[in-house]
Amino acid sequence: MPEIYEMVNFIFMQELEERYTEEFYQFYICEKELLNYSNTREKKPVYYHFPFDVILARKSGQFILKENIIRFGYENHKLRVSRVRVEV
Repeated sequence: MPEIYEMVNFIFMQELEERYTEEFYQFYICEKELLNYSNTREKKPVYYHFPFDVILARKSGQFILKENIIRFGYENHKLRVSRVRVEV
């Protein structure tokens, strides 16, 4: 519940300040997909592409433009969110 509260509080504060941005929208999509994934019975990992570092945004509130692939999955029965490193 603390994480959900923090997410809702963040969204609420952004709307109050009327600072809707593409980064805010992508952050919201990430949180929504994470919540949906955690509420399903699916245990296979899923992957999402974001145009900025959503993990850093979740931790510090900093929006750094950097392509990221994020993995939601379970390890040892715990939900984990992680970056996928792609080498080209």
